[in-house]
Amino acid sequence: MTIYRLRCGADPGELEPRDSPIERACHVRPSTCPPSAWTPPPGDPQAAAKAAKAYAKASRPWYKKKRWILGGGLLAIIIIGAIASSGGDDKGTQAEDQNPPTSGSQTDNDSASTDDDDSDEAEPEPEPEPEPEPDKPASEPDNSSKGKGPITWGNWQVIGKIQVKNEEFLNSFDVITRVKNTSDSVDQGMFTVTILKGTEILGTATCTTSDVNPGAVATATCLSGDDFKPGWTEITIEDAF
Repeated sequence: MTIYRLRCGADPGELEPRDSPIERACHVRPSTCPPSAWTPPPGDPQAAAKAAKAYAKASRPWYKKKRWILGGGLLAIIIIGAIASSGGDDKGTQAEDQNPPTSGSQTDNDSASTDDDDSDEAEPEPEPEPEPEPDKPASEPDNSSKGKGPITWGNWQVIGKIQVKNEEFLNSFDVITRVKNTSDSVDQGMFTVTILKGTEILGTATCTTSDVNPGAVATATCLSGDDFKPGWTEITIEDAF
């Protein structure tokens, strides 16, 4: 039996015989030639257009057909999505392995610390009370004259206790006193403070004030050039001139 192979576009008369059974098994394959064009009846343009469209569609190779393109695109999308999902899971697993969860006690401690901070912020701390100024002795009867009552001279009167301390930098007497203007007019005080130990004079200080209104009280500024000696017992005050 002789088998003939028809080449695409060849004349049927140009057939090549295949006498060998091995050649027939190796070379004989179904024809892949595109279908022959259909010639429409003459004078029918619509039929001619349909025939041309059908012939062009049948002549396209398989990889240009719509069903293959759509199927390949869908398959590519599925593969890309699977790869991306697998990569995200791997990253999440690595992050969990690198950051192991803390123990329950640490979490509880952190929560307790946060609660304590919130409670501290909710309760404002009370403001400390201002401390009394040491340079301003309290207004009380003067006892520096051995209970003889407040020291008075001219139109001035001592208010509160007189403080006598050691001015350490100069090693001199530091006298602090508040005085009141007992007159009916503005006055500026200038007086001498004598510091006694019994009948012995330990030192003196000259004190001055700014202009003081009638009935007002002011703190005097006192300076002494005598070396400090402890143990004073009495103080006297008189106008400087």
